[in-house]
Amino acid sequence: YKQIKKAQQIKRKLFSYDSNKEFSGIFKYLRDKSNGQIENEINVTASSHYKTSEYDVPINVTLFEEQTKSFISASEPNSWLLFDFKKNRIIPTHYTIRTRSGSDCCHPVTWVIEGSTDNNEWETIDQQNDCPYLKGMRLVHTFEINNQQSKEFQYIRFCHTKNDYLIINSVEFYGTLIE
Repeated sequence: YKQIKKAQQIKRKLFSYDSNKEFSGIFKYLRDKSNGQIENEINVTASSHYKTSEYDVPINVTLFEEQTKSFISASEPNSWLLFDFKKNRIIPTHYTIRTRSGSDCCHPVTWVIEGSTDNNEWETIDQQNDCPYLKGMRLVHTFEINNQQSKEFQYIRFCHTKNDYLIINSVEFYGTLIE
């Protein structure tokens, strides 16, 4: 009986990418669900960050309306952002990135998106090499996950593999959220 009850409590919610509703995916839903306290639903960490002001911390990439805030890593090779969905899982199909405003440098160029169930073993689910779509201020582009699967991930990692700085204004994921 307990297994049946637990199976009934699992909810799958699909967030399809819609070009008319950018930044209306999984992060927006979790932010709305938590009354703006998305840190209760996900944890966003980074390999490093440039300074410790409110304008460059990792959680800023989930605050789509705050275009003056971004995330900026320290100048280190293979800088990354890690999204821990805590008690939830996702099956990603697309993701949207917006570059920052205020400075026209250090935009994402070459990266991998990886998924993990345990934060130890990582699987590459998307890879972009010399991406031309984000070379400028406040540019937005949505990418389809290259290696789509029905595998559920608790952790998603964005690893920038070309420039030393990882600088992003916003990120949003689309696909299935398992609550």
